[in-house]
Amino acid sequence: MKKHQLATVDFVKAADALTNESFHGGIHLAISEGLADMDPFIGNQAPVFFMYTFYGHMYSAQMRANKLFDTHGNAVTVPKFLEMARLRRSKFQHAKEKDVLACIAEAESIIANLTPTIRVLRTRRNDFLAHISPKLAFTPEQLQQATKLTMPQIREVLYEGGKIVNQLLHMWNKSKNQLRETFADDYKKIVSLASKQLCSEIKAHEAEFAKYDSRPLPRPRDCP
Repeated sequence: MKKHQLATVDFVKAADALTNESFHGGIHLAISEGLADMDPFIGNQAPVFFMYTFYGHMYSAQMRANKLFDTHGNAVTVPKFLEMARLRRSKFQHAKEKDVLACIAEAESIIANLTPTIRVLRTRRNDFLAHISPKLAFTPEQLQQATKLTMPQIREVLYEGGKIVNQLLHMWNKSKNQLRETFADDYKKIVSLASKQLCSEIKAHEAEFAKYDSRPLPRPRDCP
């Protein structure tokens, strides 16, 4: 394989790996967001399952956001991808060198704005997501005092990281990778079925015992 062909393969493979993390991290986060807004009545039917599902997806989203900006020397990250682009700036087939450099500079500015959130994500990874830190083992109360992190902040890191990669990939070969999954809320179909069944059972119970107690029973949100 010629040197330019090898450079092309490496650049595209790195882009695919990074946008894959952005894409799957977004799915994990979307599921967590949906479960956070779920009808508490439904959640209380299987509280252990829903609680562990929520936190499992939330932790996965944070870890994938971390991977995009990891500090490990051998890791393929968004900053490393920018360096790959800088080294190949004269080899882009669909952009001039000055435009590639301008895109890199803009990306670095975006990353600088994301840095406070990235630092919080990295601290969380080191404190309890990837390691049993001394803080987690011996002074867990300190973790409750740590800097808070919101879902929109995590989403911004995931999505902006993927967008940076896609912009340079498009300059390279006119392609872009998918960053958003439009069916990340398909689990709501199952929740809806459960809600309808519970509603039916509650109404039947109320009808059967109406002459003894006319007070309505607790029910799902969408159960009139």
